Amino acid sequence: MERKNINIGMKDEYGDKKRCLEIATEILDKGLITGVTPLQMAAEIYSHHYVYVLIPKLPRFMRNFWVLKRMYQSCDNGVDLGDNGDPRWRKIIYYWVYKIL
Repeated sequence: MERKNINIGMKDEYGDKKRCLEIATEILDKGLITGVTPLQMAAEIYSHHYVYVLIPKLPRFMRNFWVLKRMYQSCDNGVDLGDNGDPRWRKIIYYWVYKIL
């Protein structure tokens, strides 16, 4: 079976954790993505929004670091979601961003 992937764009509403959980639940209920929990997907959506909002607020010299540029461009293109989610190490980061920030 082929892995399913979707891009949900970037929206201001992703800064609301409760809304992220609602969106994740809707996506999973429709079967658009499988293999992740609603919390895992909500954390990924929220984390992408957090990076999208945070990086432009950093000083210019920091925004110009290649890794931060790449992170921002990835988030600017929206949130890519796929069956079974991102690698485990990213899921851990998403979880902590969602829980702490």
